[in-house]
Amino acid sequence: MAERVQRTELLARLPGESRSLVEHLGYLGAGERLAVRLRAARVPEAVVTDRRRKARATAQKRGYTPSQAPLTLLAWNLFSTNVPSPGWTPRTIGKAYSLRWQVELVFKSWQSALHLATLPTKTETPTLC
Repeated sequence: MAERVQRTELLARLPGESRSLVEHLGYLGAGERLAVRLRAARVPEAVVTDRRRKARATAQKRGYTPSQAPLTLLAWNLFSTNVPSPGWTPRTIGKAYSLRWQVELVFKSWQSALHLATLPTKTETPTLC
């Protein structure tokens, strides 16, 4: 049975981690639970600095100071997957997430440009056309 990793535990584990890639097994979901692998990949220091600068600027615009917890997590790319361990390498998981994000952006642009939420059609056929 995979161990349950709480956010606080993750925050305690990652800063002292010497490896650039960390994997923990756990579960997602409050009711029905799905076994997942949480992969944390350390990002280059220049990326971390840029992420933290942007987070502080956003927080300042919104009138608050970011806590240490989110600033700590900005040093890592976090991925969760239920693909079995020998199935995908860390590089494949990162690539899949990158491609998935591009698909999300395409659909978002279609929704915005084509106003799909406000189509005046009432049946499936004209909507699909």
